[in-house]
Amino acid sequence: MTIKSDRGNLLYIAFSYLVFLFVGGLFVVENDGLTSVVYMGLCVWIVGSIFCTRWYIAVFREIIIGPSGITISLFHWSQFYSWDLMSICYESYQDRLGLRTQYKSAVVLAPSKIKKPKYMPPIMYCIIFHPYSFSFIHFYEEKRSKDAPNVYPVRKQEFIEKM
Repeated sequence: MTIKSDRGNLLYIAFSYLVFLFVGGLFVVENDGLTSVVYMGLCVWIVGSIFCTRWYIAVFREIIIGPSGITISLFHWSQFYSWDLMSICYESYQDRLGLRTQYKSAVVLAPSKIKKPKYMPPIMYCIIFHPYSFSFIHFYEEKRSKDAPNVYPVRKQEFIEKM
C-alpha cells in the first residue's frame, strides 16, 4: 500500500514561505543604516527557508507499507525500516485546537529509538527534529468514547489489517 500526501499542503507551505520572505524583507528595507536589522532580516529569510524546506520533506514523502516493513521515499532517496525496528502509536486530537481540524487523529510510525513527546503534534515534531526518519499518517477519526486514551501503542498486525 502506498500513501502520498494531499497536494493541499503545498498551499500552506508556499504561503508560509511568502510570509517569511515578506517579514524578512521588511527588516531589510526599513534598516535606516542599521546593519543589525539587516542581519535580523536575513536570519528570518534563512530560518524561514529551512523551516519550509523541512516542512516540505516531512509532508511530501511517500510511505510504502509492506509485509516486511515500511519504505519512506522522497524523490530518489528512500529508506527501508523493518517492522522489528518500528514503533506504531495511535494519537487522537479530539479535544485539541488546530488549524487543520478535518484530521482528528494520526498513526505515528517511528523507529523505536525515537521517543516523541505526547503533547507535541506529529507534524511539528517531524519538521523540527526528524524530517526524514519520523513519519505519520493523518486520517479522519470516528466518534470515540470520552474515557478512551489519547495516545496508545498499536500492534503491527492490527495496523496492517485496518490499512
